[in-house]
Amino acid sequence: MENLLLLILPLPTPVKVERLELLLEGYYFHNQVFLIDGSQYGFHPFSVGQSRSYESPNLLSSRQQPEVVDQKGAKELKAHRLAGPLDSPPFPVSRISPLGIVPKKSPGDFRMICHISYPSGESVNNEISHEHSSVQNANVDKGIKLIRQTGVGPYKYNNLSILPVTVNPQDYHLLGIKWNG
Repeated sequence: MENLLLLILPLPTPVKVERLELLLEGYYFHNQVFLIDGSQYGFHPFSVGQSRSYESPNLLSSRQQPEVVDQKGAKELKAHRLAGPLDSPPFPVSRISPLGIVPKKSPGDFRMICHISYPSGESVNNEISHEHSSVQNANVDKGIKLIRQTGVGPYKYNNLSILPVTVNPQDYHLLGIKWNG
């Protein structure tokens, strides 16, 4: 295997890291570092499994409405949230998870998904350690306090405060999709 020199630079992100640091005061130091570094350099899916390639077929929903996938895919490409189209795989080992679409509340509106929980027992999600896959919700009072502190801004969505998540480039090989060959 070749020796590679990787230069890790902050990724473009709408997260105001200085403000995030202030909001995280009082958190465990390990959690602060995890959230701040992840916001700047991308989060690792914490895969604990072996590096092996696989390709799963796309979901029936995407094959039944290819025009929706074309439209959503074009939007993601334009926003630089997807790379491609590519003539050959960009990584020696890669995971190609099923692509699908899910209806939203508004009739005729869809969300595109990459089903990283498929196939059962062999998925990217199956290889994430339990420590990094459990969720603990904050209480309502803390949520209201955080919303008041941050105010109305780019992270308000459907009355919830959200944080955009960026994946670390070292883990891009785990999040492949394939469409139209």
